[in-house]
Amino acid sequence: MNEFRSLRDEGIDIQTLEKLAGKGELITIEEDSSGNLQNVTAGIIIDAPVSKVWQIVTDYNRYHDFMPQTKRVRIVKQSGDTAEVEYNLKLAVSVVGIGIDYILRHTHQKPDRIHFELVSGDLAEVRGGWELIPTAGGEKTLAFYSIFTDLKSLGRVASFALKQEPSMELAINVSSAVLIVKAMKERTESYI
Repeated sequence: MNEFRSLRDEGIDIQTLEKLAGKGELITIEEDSSGNLQNVTAGIIIDAPVSKVWQIVTDYNRYHDFMPQTKRVRIVKQSGDTAEVEYNLKLAVSVVGIGIDYILRHTHQKPDRIHFELVSGDLAEVRGGWELIPTAGGEKTLAFYSIFTDLKSLGRVASFALKQEPSMELAINVSSAVLIVKAMKERTESYI
């Protein structure tokens, strides 16, 4: 399992990221030496301070109101800095609609990082997190969402579709990450 890594821990130049994110969403794709997808990260600038973005990111019970493909979400267990959250999604893979249920454990590192990992569900692996970085003035947030979802574990139909078109796994992970950061931006900025 790959652990969620902070951009700051990686020594990334935040000012450069801020300039690039000013032009649109940023995407990074990590693969292993065999070319297998390991992680997708999407970044965006949100016109709100980190504290406001944190409130929206951790308001899991409202995700179904604005997150794409999300039908139902509920916190099933919460203790300290950890929340176990049950998700019910409806994904379109090729021409097939697939319902997915799973529980993620979200570990909060307030005020700016959240790591999540699969507890149980229809997928073999889901992992990722959020990192919220204040811009130089502190009035805006560079929000980065990282994800890896093992879509081949969804069953025979999905596995067959992904074997026929292997690039679909990358495309679905990338598009999901971009849609999620855009939804978070829209939701946060509408509540300012």
